[in-house]
Amino acid sequence: MKNFSSALAIGGAAFGGFVAGALLLTLLDLYLAGHSIEPLGNRPLLDVDAFGIRLSVADSLAFGLAVIAAMTIGIAIRWGRSR
Repeated sequence: MKNFSSALAIGGAAFGGFVAGALLLTLLDLYLAGHSIEPLGNRPLLDVDAFGIRLSVADSLAFGLAVIAAMTIGIAIRWGRSR
């Protein structure tokens, strides 16, 4: 049961981190667009037309925030069990 609750907590943290990151990036893109600067969502970071892959800077930042949130919760759970 501990493993299930740990997995659920890590999954929830990853989802929460992704949602929070998406909201922050949306606000940043609105700010940039309002000041006539190209938004992060329009800047390609990885573009492979042969496979149909296109990741923007905003996609990569949102994914990174989700991974950081999941890793933080995972470390906190392991640290709490070791005490």
